[in-house]
Amino acid sequence: MIDKSDQINELAGALSKAQAKFRHVAKDKTARIRMKAGGEYSYNYADLGSTWDAGRLPLTENGLSVSQLPSFADGWLMLDTILMHASGQYISSQMKTRADEMDVKSIGSAITYLRRYAFAAIIGLVADEDDDGSAPNPKPATRAEYKPAPARASAPAANNDRRDLMDRAMTLYTVMKEQGLKYRGKMFKDMDLDELRAAIDTMSKQLDEVAPAEDYSAEYDAVEATQ
Repeated sequence: MIDKSDQINELAGALSKAQAKFRHVAKDKTARIRMKAGGEYSYNYADLGSTWDAGRLPLTENGLSVSQLPSFADGWLMLDTILMHASGQYISSQMKTRADEMDVKSIGSAITYLRRYAFAAIIGLVADEDDDGSAPNPKPATRAEYKPAPARASAPAANNDRRDLMDRAMTLYTVMKEQGLKYRGKMFKDMDLDELRAAIDTMSKQLDEVAPAEDYSAEYDAVEATQ
């Protein structure tokens, strides 16, 4: 969900100036993942602190600030990210992931994960490697298990089901990308409901073969991450 003030001309001008001073965020942290079969593998990433450090000064020099507010409703963890200008103009967006089966540590990891991607997205900061358009568009979040939704007849309900499936598919794709895994298939937006369910099942199995679900929070665990 995206919201904005009636006018954003001053915000847009300030953000343009800030973006001219952004630097690419270095992936200077390493997460080590233990595999079920033994051994481990690692991947590099930019943590929340590094992402903020890259954007903080250009934003503040141009009268811009960012606030991120987590909330919970009906089993969903939601994060509202608000980009504000000194004039009072603003743009906000909301991201969410299923949280009804998360423990406290997993919720904290999910909030950090969402904050990092949402912050980079709303200000236009680059922290990811470019896949040259070879994979479906990801949505930031943590790993979420797919649970088939009950059949519903009405069009609005069907649209809600599709949004939920899209959220889960893009959530899993983002986690796969962080783990160095590849998913090849149609763009999620071009899939029907059955194809989305099949894609979710496929990605869940790929992730389960690599590491247990609790290891996906390694980026935020000081024991698992080294500088």
